[in-house]
Amino acid sequence: MQKTCKECGKTLDIVNFNKDKSYKDGYESKCKECRKKLRKKHKNICKLCGKSFESIRKTTKYCSRTCQDLAHRKRVLTICAYCKSTIEVVKSKYGKYEYYYCNQTCRTEHLKELMKGTNNPNYNRIKYLCDGCKKEILVIPYQLKTQKYIFCSNECYKSNIGKFFTGENNSNYNHKEYVCEWCGKKFKRKPSQNRDDHIYCSKTCYFEFRKYNKGNIDRGGTLIYICPICGKEFKVYKSRLNYSKNIYCSRQCSNIGWSKFYSGENSPAWNPDLTDKERIEQRHYPEYNNWRVSVYCRDKYTCQCCGDSTGHNLNAHHIYNYMEHKKLRLEISNGITLCKKCHKKFHDIYGYTNNNEEQLNEFLILNKF
Repeated sequence: MQKTCKECGKTLDIVNFNKDKSYKDGYESKCKECRKKLRKKHKNICKLCGKSFESIRKTTKYCSRTCQDLAHRKRVLTICAYCKSTIEVVKSKYGKYEYYYCNQTCRTEHLKELMKGTNNPNYNRIKYLCDGCKKEILVIPYQLKTQKYIFCSNECYKSNIGKFFTGENNSNYNHKEYVCEWCGKKFKRKPSQNRDDHIYCSKTCYFEFRKYNKGNIDRGGTLIYICPICGKEFKVYKSRLNYSKNIYCSRQCSNIGWSKFYSGENSPAWNPDLTDKERIEQRHYPEYNNWRVSVYCRDKYTCQCCGDSTGHNLNAHHIYNYMEHKKLRLEISNGITLCKKCHKKFHDIYGYTNNNEEQLNEFLILNKF
């Protein structure tokens, strides 16, 4: 199949023409050679790079697609808000924002500075006077609900926490008011400190009383008493029977007597809730050891209070104490890793009974590393 070129008038094979569906026979009216010549019909100069080039149109402005794209780029030079380097910003976006950045890292770091403290929309702090030094501090409202006392620093806490648990503020306080029989001074003392019917405020008053009443002190006389350990007879003042449950002839018999009469169920530390099996095992059973290891692994063998991870000095602490919460004894969620120092410090403050999560949260807030 052949076709005649309208430009040069030559009759050529159809392969010398480009395909074009807009023509009836499906091929352009001009041959490929004539098309090439037409493309180089006009000489133009690129408006961007200044290079001379040939084009089919007289109005073509750029020598290539690259120069055309660069010429159409609408950019505005500005400065990065964080690192202060010069950057380009699309003209359509310029003026829409307050700050512009060269990369995501600069944006993140700058926002950290802008959203710090009171500039943060989620900032929520309340003014509060430190319970130790009365210095004005800012605290989270949640602290007021969970903590009885709040301090400005750990040093302030250590220096002042003691005054809130002395005297009548101490849960073990049981002093009663008495009047000294010698000087008439009023004072407070534990009832267990009164050894007989005579009460004195100090040793000075006691010895002054004895000095002026020598020989007149009534101790009720003496009587023969049999040692409950060795059976030996010895003399004792009758007044000793008023405050001593068992009287012994010597220190050796006293030691034996204490071990005999104050062990087992007679011991002040006896816990009636323990079974015989629990008394024998005393937490030395496989399930308990597995619980300890699980708590250590979860906390990565690190004290959750001070961050100590040196090893060989960790304790698995029960959030709700072991003796009173049998169902929670082996719950991993009821355990937390503390070093021996922090563990002792916790129990020195809150004791060994009625421990709970509120006490732990308060302790961690005040002592967190």
